[in-house]
This record gives sequence, C-alpha cells and structure tokens, in this order.
Amino acid sequence: MAPLSTTMRVHNNRPTLFLDDTPALPYLYALTDSPGGRLSFEEYPAHSIRKFVDAGVRLFQLDVWFDDMWSEDGAFDPSICRRQIRGVLDLCPDAAVFLRFHVTPPKWWNRRCPEECVEFADVGAFDEEAPHDFERYLERDNTHAKRHSFASERWVADASEKLALALDALAASPEGDRLAGVQPATGVYGEHHYWGFMEHEPDVSPVMTAAFRRYLAERYGGDFPDALVPGVEERQRTSDGIFRDPELERTTIDYYAFQHRLVAERVVHFCRLVKERWPREIVTGAFYGYYFSLFGRASTGGHLSEEIVLGSPHVDYLSAPQAYTRSLREVGGAGTARGLLDSVRLNGKLWLDEMDQPTHRGTLLGGMPVYDLDRSVQILRRNIASPFVRGQGLWFYDFGPHNHSGWWNHARYQAEVREMRRILDARATMPYDNASDALLVYDTKTRLLTAHTRRQDPLTEGACADIACPAAYRSGAAFDVVYLSDLEKVDLDRYACVAFMNAFAMSAETREIVRRRVLRDGRNVFWVYAPGYSDFTRNSVDFVTDLTGFDLERVALPDYTVRTDAGEYGIGELEPGHRLAWALSPRDADEVHGTFVSGGRPAIGVKRLTGHTSWFFSMPPTTAEVLRRFFRAAGVHVYNEYNDSLLEGGGLLVLHSAEGGPRSIALRSGRRVELDVEPAETIVLDSATGRVLRRGT
Repeated sequence: MAPLSTTMRVHNNRPTLFLDDTPALPYLYALTDSPGGRLSFEEYPAHSIRKFVDAGVRLFQLDVWFDDMWSEDGAFDPSICRRQIRGVLDLCPDAAVFLRFHVTPPKWWNRRCPEECVEFADVGAFDEEAPHDFERYLERDNTHAKRHSFASERWVADASEKLALALDALAASPEGDRLAGVQPATGVYGEHHYWGFMEHEPDVSPVMTAAFRRYLAERYGGDFPDALVPGVEERQRTSDGIFRDPELERTTIDYYAFQHRLVAERVVHFCRLVKERWPREIVTGAFYGYYFSLFGRASTGGHLSEEIVLGSPHVDYLSAPQAYTRSLREVGGAGTARGLLDSVRLNGKLWLDEMDQPTHRGTLLGGMPVYDLDRSVQILRRNIASPFVRGQGLWFYDFGPHNHSGWWNHARYQAEVREMRRILDARATMPYDNASDALLVYDTKTRLLTAHTRRQDPLTEGACADIACPAAYRSGAAFDVVYLSDLEKVDLDRYACVAFMNAFAMSAETREIVRRRVLRDGRNVFWVYAPGYSDFTRNSVDFVTDLTGFDLERVALPDYTVRTDAGEYGIGELEPGHRLAWALSPRDADEVHGTFVSGGRPAIGVKRLTGHTSWFFSMPPTTAEVLRRFFRAAGVHVYNEYNDSLLEGGGLLVLHSAEGGPRSIALRSGRRVELDVEPAETIVLDSATGRVLRRGT
C-alpha cells in the first residue's frame, strides 16, 4: 500500500478530508488519554477498536506524549508513535490514523526549568512529584501546578526539536505510511486553555512579563521596562458596570489581548512545523475555537484570537468536545458544538466535534448526565447528526465506563454507528447547503473589555451565549452562528434576521461594515443589551444610539426580568450580593413589545428605519418561547411550535424531543409532516421531503 497523503479541501461546498484523492467522511473513533484506555495495542482498547472497524469506521485517533519518549537523561525514543499506529493497523490494515501529539514537556522539564514556567497571580505554583501510580499525564493541568509558560521560547525550541525528531522517525517507518494527520496539543487537557484557568489567574511569570513588555513596545512603540502583568485586583476591576473602561483599565485589556494572541500563535507554529517536516501532504489541527461552556472564564483561558488560527494556511481543522452546557447535553437538548461551526466552514476549515457523552454504561467523569440504554441510543443519534448538519465531522472519544474505552461496544450502539454512517455517507456526496434564515453573531474581543467571571458579568458569556443559544435551538427556527470577525465573509442575502448577541465592542471599521452590509434590504436586526458600546478606546451610549437608531436611557433596576406576550424571561440567577449595574431602555420605539417587570420601562422596542427594521432588546432573550415569537415577527421560518431541539442542514432535519407527543412540522415547501414523537426520541428526516430517514430504537 502506497504511503498516504492527506489534504483538506472545500468540496461540495463543505470542508472535506481527502485521503490521497478520495473524499472521506470525517467520522473517527478515538481512544482516551487515560491509563488502561489509551494504548491501541492493549487488550481492552483493541477490543473497542475492533468494534468500530466492524461498524465500518476507518479513521482513528490516538494520543501520544513526550512523557513516553523523552527521558530526563536526554534519551529520546519515539517508538510509542509507531506502536500506537501499529495497534490499529493490526486490526484494520487500510486505516488512516491521526495522532494527537502532546507538545507539553515531561514533568521533569518543568522541575529543571522553573524560570520557564507559569506563575499565578492568586497563588504560588507547586512542583509536581513523579507519580506514585498510573495517572493521566494531564491530571493536574487545571490546578496551580507548574507547567511551561506559553511565553517560554525555550519550551518552543525544545518541543519543536523533539517533535521534528519524532516525525522523522515515523516518516521512515511503515507505520508512518498510514499517518493521516497530527493534532499538536498543550494547555489544560491539551485544549489550549491557559494553565489552571478555571480557578486561578495566570501568568505573572518573569518570562511572560518580558514577553508582555515586548508586545507593548511593538503595539505602542518605545520601551516599557516597568510594565507588569496585571494582578488579581486589577483583573477584577470594572469601572463601568460589567465593562472595563479602556481609559482606566488598559493594562488588563492589553494583557488579555496579548495572552490570547500568544496562545493562537503557538497553535499555528506547531501545525506549521508538522506540515513543513512531513515528507508528504498531511492535515493538521488543534483544539481551538471554544466559545460555549467556558465556565465564565473565557477571558482567562478561552480562545479569543480566532482570526489568527482560522486565517492560517497551516491549520486544517479545529476541534472541541461537544458543549457541556447541561441544557444542550440533557435529553431534549441539541447536543451541539462548543464552537461557531458556520464561521469555521466559512474559513474553509473542518471542525471535528469530540463526542464524549457517557452512555448507559456509566462514567467516572463527574457532572455529565447518564441515561438508560434506550435514551442513550437517541442521544447518540442526535450527537452524530449535530456536526453533520453544519457541514462538519466528529470523533467518538471513548472514556468508557472505567476510562478504558467501551462506551459504545453494545450491539445497539454499533448498529446506530453503522446506520448513521450510511445516511451521512450518502448525504456527503451532495453539495452542502442549509436553509437557515436567521444569523446569530457572537464576538470574542468583547471578552477583553468585560468582567472576567460570570459572577461579575452574567450577560456576555452567560445569558447571551450559554443560555440564549440553547434556547434558540428549541425555538423551532434554523439559524447559523458566526464570529463578528467573519461578518464580511457571510452571504447575508439569505437571512431575514441578524441578531448581534453580545457584540458590545466594535471598532469604527466594524461599525461601518455593519452599516454597509447588514442594515439594508429590509432585514430585521436584533440588537442585544449594548451593541457597539465600546470602540476599544472609550465606552459610550452614543455609540449604541448611532448604531441602533434608538434614543436610549440608562436605567438601574432591582430586577431585570422582562415581560412579553410570549412570557417573562430573565438572565439567569446572580450570585448572592451581586447585581447588574445598568441596562439601556429604548425611549422612542415605534412599538414596545416587552417591558421591565420592575418599573414598567420599555425593554423590547422596534423602529422601522430606512433599509431595515431595528429591534432593541435591553436584555438578551433567553427562552425558546420568546425567541420563537420574535424570530417569527422578523420573518424567520418556524418548523415546530414545541420546545424540541431542531437542527437543519446538509439535507437533514433533526428533531430531538424531551417530552414527545404529536407534532406538525412545517417544511419550507408549505407541506406539513405529522409525527407522533416518543419521549426522548431523535428523528432524522429529509429536510426537503419530510421523509423519515431514521427513528425508533
């Protein structure tokens, strides 16, 4: 068999993986990183791999770590890469294998190079002892353990040298002939989150401080010999409600901008190294582009420099676990991605959802719902379909009930894997399109200017994203989600409604793009909370008025619940002792469609302006009923009146219902499809004809 070459190309209007010159459905099986489940050649993982081979899967992903190659005495033996691939090839000789290559150095490197390691603003970093038993190499990534700083050039040099040696050795081996892709990984759990980000405040180390000073010199000119990475108190300070004042808190804004740029540049560096070192064409990817389910900590450890990664020719695919938001994972939820997949597709990149939702066999992982066999089959179907309707792919990430694989080894799961693959294979040969007529626009740079915990800011990451978007999936409408940074790339002619969900910061250039491209053609535009409130140099309500066309009054209320004819809605629970400092009320609306329960001031107003209709939402709409009501008012097609999750794209319409019952689905053709839906059922239909393609158990 000739050595494999792999590329990523746009084919049939979707990013497509090519093995040599043959398109392949991006449908992978992956082992975990956990001891007992991570090695392809061991008994239990091999058993699970064989199950997926029998189900027709030919793409596999495996983890490899420097800890298994690079010894403290300087010895380097990358043979684990060959052994991992060989374990798959012994079961499936025509397999294509992806390696998730962890470029995090071994623990001894951190102890030997403390000056290259992260320091935390809130707590001292601790040295890790060598483990006394088998444990995951990433066990303490999210603590305040010492790890390399992303600013360390020594780490980049050392890891690059060793990665190149491993690639050279693999390229000279027969196992290397079946290597399809490499996914460099580092940061918390290999996912390019900054170390310890969920509970701690990185990175005030000398190496980061020096890099930050160089960044300031590059950005502003001159020298900044005394500049320091901001500490905890500075990071917590917001002088303007949920917003940082750019005139008062510039250092914090600059630091987060630099930290996120640095992480993105490291992603690109290692992907580029792989492409330049490998003797044939090969695809590369990274965990990046996480937007939802970031635990209120996006500014500290999220992915806020998407334009660097999406714009790089060296990165072919992005990936992330499916969103952990309970309203998405539970029965009745949409099971959707953590990223903005329509933006990823717009940039010609593939997205691979990591499906790590437990089955009825249980899990050692906390916080995730576990259902019985019947409901788990329905969730599996939903989760497989979810990325496909966005023109993207997935892998099954198999922790198994005891972290040693086996979640999907049951015959009914394997039947579902086979049948869904058959359906998706047939659809993947057709040009991709979807019928979405609403567009939800989300921003990353706003997170540089808003408070860095959900306790201080319940809106930007919470109500606008993690509450409103899952509710939109239950509204019965089909919609796309994109970054504000990609707005100029979007074909806006297809959308009756464009909703700016948390675009609270816009440069003058971005506001001009919005005026020129969005505010026209009779389109309905939803403005949420304070669109364009900051231009990154100052904050002003005048910016919001200029953009939206509304005369706005700043109000401070004891309660920001909004009453509409579709019911009341709020922004979620605030922690005790915290409240939202202010909101904006539209004073000159042509019509008022919602009011604050507290005081009765307008909270949803509409104005008909030249070229477009402007809707102002003082608070982000957070229920399916309210979103359905206003989507319909904006001319968006509603398929389903019930609060079932609904996904559309790639010729499929996917309905997932918690309660079940009789449903009348309104197709765009005007035809209605009558269904009697079982509780917790997922039904896959042909979106044009309404023909049922997959349902039942």
